[in-house]
Amino acid sequence: MLSVQQEKRTIPIMSGGRKPSSSTQIRDGILARTRAARLMSGLSQQEVIDQLHKRTGHRVKLATYKKWETRTPIPHHLVIAFCETTGSDPWLLLTGSPFRLGRTPPPTPPINEKTGT
Repeated sequence: MLSVQQEKRTIPIMSGGRKPSSSTQIRDGILARTRAARLMSGLSQQEVIDQLHKRTGHRVKLATYKKWETRTPIPHHLVIAFCETTGSDPWLLLTGSPFRLGRTPPPTPPINEKTGT
């Protein structure tokens, strides 16, 4: 995985090769992307806390927030509010890969008005 120091303009995503398979690897990825999302937004930890409180009414202590960037992933009920605050993508934050709906469907052929086909 790319670190915050190596890649300052984007949230770290999974590099090619093997995907994380252990719960520790998955957790560490979420923690790194949480921190990177906040840093990229230009907000301090306290500013993120204040915005989370405004959006959800949930009070968060600074020490608790610091754990979300170092030890314990952000609680699921705050993920969307966090992403709205930092301008990050929830799918990328949680999985480490950009969201893709799949391939673009092929264009539909024009309908002949006379025959209806």
